[in-house]
Amino acid sequence: MFTVFHLCELMGGVFGIVAGATFGKAWLGWVGLLLGGAVGFFVGRILGRVPQAIAGEMLKRNLKRCDVPTLRSRLDGEYYISHFIIAQLLIRGEPVESFRDYVSGLRGSASPDRQRFGEQLLRIWPEMAQPSGSTEAQK
Repeated sequence: MFTVFHLCELMGGVFGIVAGATFGKAWLGWVGLLLGGAVGFFVGRILGRVPQAIAGEMLKRNLKRCDVPTLRSRLDGEYYISHFIIAQLLIRGEPVESFRDYVSGLRGSASPDRQRFGEQLLRIWPEMAQPSGSTEAQK
């Protein structure tokens, strides 16, 4: 999936090439054009990742400030960041088993997007899968 953060990184690389080539050619001629373009591309891509890093830190800070009931209520509406919300709840001591119904609800949803995020949660935490048979019934 291509996001605005990928676009920022790509545009950083393009602007880096242009800026590096411009400055390189002015200082060292044609050799500087090539070296400046190459260096500018890598520096531009690194600088293009800054918006994603800032947004990620802002999200983490926001989730850390929420209390447990608020985080649980955010799971339904913000399923696309459910892996971050669940990680924060697990840090706070919530049991993994308490999210099994939520994950199975995502996986059984009619929305392909919700199904995809349910599958992603299972890749992160396989123990959230519903057991195939009840352990009480087997005893």
